[in-house]
Amino acid sequence: MNRLILIICFSIINMQEFDGYTLFTPFSPEEEEITTIFIDNDHHIIHTWSHNSFPASMPYLLPDSSIIYPYTVESPSMIAGGVGGGIQKLSRNGTIIWDYTFADTMYQHHHDIAPLPNGNILIIAWEKKTIMEAYEMGRSDIEEWSFNEMWSTAILELDPSNGS
Repeated sequence: MNRLILIICFSIINMQEFDGYTLFTPFSPEEEEITTIFIDNDHHIIHTWSHNSFPASMPYLLPDSSIIYPYTVESPSMIAGGVGGGIQKLSRNGTIIWDYTFADTMYQHHHDIAPLPNGNILIIAWEKKTIMEAYEMGRSDIEEWSFNEMWSTAILELDPSNGS
């Protein structure tokens, strides 16, 4: 126990502030206004973006000062932890450049995304499979409550330049 306390104290004493900026979207279900905030280390607000939907994960700042904002859609395909469903690109002035929904009968975006250097976006999603497809892919047992379907993890790549 004493060793754990010593490690924690040593960690706190040696913590250093990162020399850079922070981009985040705080929210509470009771709040009406959802805002992404970009601050410096002195907590000065550099810029903000307003949204109509709650965040699904963290926003991403791009080199052109636009952001990629994963958000929670109003009617997701499933109810589960980490459900998102929508991804927007917003310009610095808040104009929506593009907006895609990944919440339908086949796919449900969840948790996070990854902007790529070529402008594409990797999306973590659940993909609907029938029981037969699940068995063919190696699943050995499926719960009775599954309604003859399984949702497996998929990685999708969005190419916003051609809408796919």
